[in-house]
This record gives sequence, C-alpha cells and structure tokens, in this order.
Amino acid sequence: MVEQVIPDAGKLVELDRVVLIHRRATVADIAERFARNYAHYKTAPWKNDEPIASIVQKLKALDVATCDYSEIKEAIGTDWTNLDCDICGKSDCETVARIGDEPDYEARWQDICLPCLTKLGAWAESSDTAKSEGEV
Repeated sequence: MVEQVIPDAGKLVELDRVVLIHRRATVADIAERFARNYAHYKTAPWKNDEPIASIVQKLKALDVATCDYSEIKEAIGTDWTNLDCDICGKSDCETVARIGDEPDYEARWQDICLPCLTKLGAWAESSDTAKSEGEV
C-alpha cells in the first residue's frame, strides 16, 4: 500500500507500514470515532456521567478544520488528539511517523516524532557509512 498525499491540514502519507500522522488528522473524524468507540455506553463515567450523545453533539458542533485541540479535550474530558513519541516521550507532537501494525495483543505500532526520526536516520546512515568503510 503506497499512497502519498500532500500533507495539508492533516492528510496522511502512507508508505507500506509507515504512516505520517499529523495531529490535525486526529480531529477530522473525531465525533464519528468517539461515537463508534463508546456506542455501548450511555454515559461517560470519567465526565460526571455526561450522556455520550451530548458529547457527540458537542464534537459535531466543532469546526474540525479550525478548532483548538483543547476544545476537543473539553468536550470529551480526555485528550483524543495527543500524539506522543515512543522514543523520547515528547507529548503533543504535531507529526509522528507511525511504524508497524495496528495494535493487537501481540504487537503494536511505534509513534516516532520527527526529531527522533531524523536522529535515527542519521544514525542508520552513519552505520551504513561505517560498514561500507569496514569500520563495523
């Protein structure tokens, strides 16, 4: 699966098992994802038992192209837009490279921020250079 899309306003760029995820992309279908994930709940116990339908309506009322991430967090009661780096632990990354398969019981993807990905690339490149020069 190779699909490349110009990453404007949160589009994804996919290269086989690597996907670039822009934080804005986590907002595009937030109401639908939330409703699907909590379809079996009537209320949100983490948010003073607010009805799930009420939260979905708040999410649908947001302009997903321009809303602030804090508005989504306020509506849901938890942060559904946060992207964390699995290498350095940085939170609130704007873009991560997601490498691997969708989580199941035996495997999980890794989210890597762009600075860490750059460092990994430099490390791999220096390793390749050292190997070709007989240093490894």
